[in-house]
Amino acid sequence: MGSQTVFFNQGGVTYKGIEAEATYAIGDGFSLYANGSLNSAKDHQTHQWIQNAPETTGALGAIYNQDGLYASLMGKWVGSRFGATGQTQGLSPIFTLDASVNYDLSNLLDALNQTWVKVQVNNLTDVTKIINLAGTTVGAGTPLYWTQPARSVFFSLSKTF
Repeated sequence: MGSQTVFFNQGGVTYKGIEAEATYAIGDGFSLYANGSLNSAKDHQTHQWIQNAPETTGALGAIYNQDGLYASLMGKWVGSRFGATGQTQGLSPIFTLDASVNYDLSNLLDALNQTWVKVQVNNLTDVTKIINLAGTTVGAGTPLYWTQPARSVFFSLSKTF
């Protein structure tokens, strides 16, 4: 027989950090975006890092929004984090780069008012690193991990009535 999972109240976590965010309009529809944080998430009693809590995060991007066209290229960074409470070695930082293009079709034909076509590509660089601890196996306690999803492409056509 295998072991049973037992859930418990960890007793509390102290979260501390600082975050900054800014968007700067360059002009002619172009903007730059930035976001960053320094974080701490530690157990009240042991003062050890909580699993999957990142030490840092950051994002940079460029946005264009004019004449019915919206386009963005955004990069997101998640710094190192510990896979399990009490670990002395963490999970590697991860980065993802996403792009999106939306167009308002009413610029082509008035009858298409409030109609948008959108193409979005997530994880342009197609990196599939380990991103989080998913738990452990019953009995042996072997760690199980989630990986960053591979590149994906989404297409949508929407109309507001």
